[in-house]
Amino acid sequence: MRVGVLDVLKGRIGALLCVVAVLAVLARWGSGPDPDEPKVPAPGASAVAQSPAGSSVAGNDKGLVEIDMLGTKLDAARLFDLGFAGGLTIDRDTRAALEALSTALPDGASEVDMQKLESTLRKGLPPEDAEKAIKLFQDYRGYQADMKLELPALGNPGSQEASDAYFDRILQVQRKHFDEATAKALFGQDIQNARLGSLAGIINRDSGLSPAQRKEQLDALRALLPADQRDLIPDLEPAAPVIVDTDPVKR
Repeated sequence: MRVGVLDVLKGRIGALLCVVAVLAVLARWGSGPDPDEPKVPAPGASAVAQSPAGSSVAGNDKGLVEIDMLGTKLDAARLFDLGFAGGLTIDRDTRAALEALSTALPDGASEVDMQKLESTLRKGLPPEDAEKAIKLFQDYRGYQADMKLELPALGNPGSQEASDAYFDRILQVQRKHFDEATAKALFGQDIQNARLGSLAGIINRDSGLSPAQRKEQLDALRALLPADQRDLIPDLEPAAPVIVDTDPVKR
């Protein structure tokens, strides 16, 4: 079921999720919280709702739910992929599909809209796969709701230990809604990217390291990422210039 424009759209959303996951951590570990800065979703929270790659829901004359993605209307069932040997595929593309559905059918969606979505999935997917997709979407909505409650309590860790505790808590919330294999398939790479991003922020602020040591450690983190994602690790931040007062009047 992986064809043409659908692959492109889901690829764009998947790339956005990856970037947002790292930006979320960098926002938390940068220079401390700024009340005037817009909130950035943490890894795993809905990242498409305010993005250009967002989507909206509509019904067609057959009563099927359609998702408008970048101006292309797709039957909601087509967001999900089936493996060559059959069976619902669960990977980062699946998470992109769940994000698109979450944007189109937010928390306040009516029961009628939810029933239309379930009917659309049952008409467009094999029976067993349709039920899996429906449950997966329900579990994802529950995960998003829990993350909204958890985020304020996670705070702004400033050390590697606090960073580890932050991500451990996110993993605990994921395990509440998904089995280990599903959670890893949906979130694994983005969580890894975000962990590395948080470590990069800690390294960049470590005044006990020389610039050469910081660069070496940042380069080592960057090497752990796929080649097309290594620019997610920031470059070495330049040290603040030392200002020497040469005004003789002040002496």
